[in-house]
Amino acid sequence: MALIEKTAADAITSMQRDIMDGRPSELEAQPGAVARLGSAAGVEVPIHTFVYHSLLPLERQARGLI
Repeated sequence: MALIEKTAADAITSMQRDIMDGRPSELEAQPGAVARLGSAAGVEVPIHTFVYHSLLPLERQARGLI
């Protein structure tokens, strides 16, 4: 919690910067992996699943897939 309290209010993650700038990100390796592993284990991970599917079109565009 101390680390979080020291973080600037306007700080963003590298994945957020990449997505905002239209660059490929770690979407598959981070929230995508959690969503896939949760599904395989029968564990609901609704926030990760929502984030993954919401950002997937931007990720595909950044990778030139659409």
